[in-house]
Amino acid sequence: MLAVNDAKHLQKSVYVKQHPQTVSVELGDSATLQCSLLSENKENRDQCPGKRSVYWFRAGSGESQPGILYRNHEQDKRSCVFSLSKRIHTSSDAGTYYCAVVTCGQILFGEGTKVETRQQTDQVVIVLGVLLALCVTVIAILIFSRD
Repeated sequence: MLAVNDAKHLQKSVYVKQHPQTVSVELGDSATLQCSLLSENKENRDQCPGKRSVYWFRAGSGESQPGILYRNHEQDKRSCVFSLSKRIHTSSDAGTYYCAVVTCGQILFGEGTKVETRQQTDQVVIVLGVLLALCVTVIAILIFSRD
């Protein structure tokens, strides 16, 4: 049986929640993604099935088939929160990362976390920009003071 999360969680009592929805990181930094196995069982809200496998994969732009990034069969049985720390080396590492938890004969998918890259603010560029503005100001003052 394949169970995919529905937005309102109406079809099952155990579901996967991923957070954050979007994360923005500079190239070279790590993005930490989290996936939680949650229960809507009113009698036992702490329900977390003991035996499970967790898979992480990424769907990037232009890729026909996402590849599995990480798989773990030996998660801490007391924890229902799973994390993946992924270093973002290039902009091609951006994309939507999904977790899937196999438990109780079901595959439960998270909604995905979108990983975006942002440009690094280079200190040298800022300093050169300030110096250029200062030089233009001094030149303008010198030109107008000659008259």
